[in-house]
Amino acid sequence: EPDIGSVGQAGPTEGEVYEGIVKLSVKTGGSIQQAMNFVDELYRKSELRILRLLGSDHKAGLDIWLGLRQPLFLKGMLLQMEGVSEVDAPPKCDSKSDERVISVWLKKMP
Repeated sequence: EPDIGSVGQAGPTEGEVYEGIVKLSVKTGGSIQQAMNFVDELYRKSELRILRLLGSDHKAGLDIWLGLRQPLFLKGMLLQMEGVSEVDAPPKCDSKSDERVISVWLKKMP
């Protein structure tokens, strides 16, 4: 059973275990600094590998493909990161692609 840390009352989607490759769709709120802080924090997590980072327009946000080194309660981990205001992880997608996508909203800078 993976350790979810101090996530409090984890709902069913927060408790979902992710493995393999996951795409984060990050909404930056137009703040390049917030986006860089978030990416820096991802780099420091030993359980994660940043495979690809794609950001065409800082107002639209960026896409980050993560390789998970072990099965993780990823939503709970993301919610605990500084600067993250909301995480939405829809149930396993039923599209042709097997890619898991998690939406992350960063807090607005004052």
